[in-house]
Amino acid sequence: MARIEIGTDCGVVPCMNEVLERALDQWHAGFIVVPLVHPRNRRDPRRPRPTEPFTRSDLVLHSAQWSAQVVGKVSEWLQLDSDCDDFRRQCELAFHQEVAWASHLSLQAVLLPPLSAECVNAGRCISQAAMTNQHVHFWVRMPVAASVGVDESGEAATSSSGCWQSWNRLRCLCEHAVNVGLCLELTADLPQDEREVLRWLGEPVRVVIIPASIFLTNKKGFPALSRRHQTLFVQLMRLSPRVIVSGRADCHEEGLGAHVAYLRFLLSKRPALTSQERFESPYYDYLQAPLQPLQDNLESQTYETFEKDPVKYK
Repeated sequence: MARIEIGTDCGVVPCMNEVLERALDQWHAGFIVVPLVHPRNRRDPRRPRPTEPFTRSDLVLHSAQWSAQVVGKVSEWLQLDSDCDDFRRQCELAFHQEVAWASHLSLQAVLLPPLSAECVNAGRCISQAAMTNQHVHFWVRMPVAASVGVDESGEAATSSSGCWQSWNRLRCLCEHAVNVGLCLELTADLPQDEREVLRWLGEPVRVVIIPASIFLTNKKGFPALSRRHQTLFVQLMRLSPRVIVSGRADCHEEGLGAHVAYLRFLLSKRPALTSQERFESPYYDYLQAPLQPLQDNLESQTYETFEKDPVKYK
């Protein structure tokens, strides 16, 4: 069974070395997520200020640390589909500037902010950046469900249809680029329809974000997930994604380390893969070359593989 890597996202990072050391040594995380640029730095690349630095220096960490232990986060204020033409151009230039900086640092991936429903221009920018920087993975952040109003009982109703349609539109605009993946963020309220939740399991989920705010507190004072969140988490882990715990570093007396330890406990209780799942796992999300068993003489092993198809030979 593949090992699941867990990272942390504390928001603003005042000192890279201290945050990285705390995450790796104290919280036993595998990587950290840091903003590429300070969130308050709403710069305009069309009017650069040569006296002000763009962001922190690339010398604060070694190149091996940048490439293996850090994931960049694109600025939240970017609105690539804004109705204002001037602001949209400003966001486009800032987006490409941050992606170029991530490529210079040799980061393994960048985390994109949530996109609007009409993500046509965002899809164009992401597709262009993915083609130019094929060594960088782009993780598109999407909530598992969004509020759609109030149901008949007066409670808040949630649905994942709109979120999935936005992701599907963006994926098609990017022409199914292999370095553009889904970053699924768990929400406090999950959809009532179980089919909407299961639909995400058929997507290329590269990362699962679990905010510290959705955790409950058990009798011993430690964070824990609800039953539905535990079930969904175990189902998503079959796709072998990475996991990011996001929240304030002081949300618990042990910091985010308590949340990381609880997730590792859940991972240790995962049921073992069946023989059928172990056989199918190398073929997930890969197009297979079509074979002609009635026309060509194939190997015996190939016919045996055909017979393991649970749909055709059940």
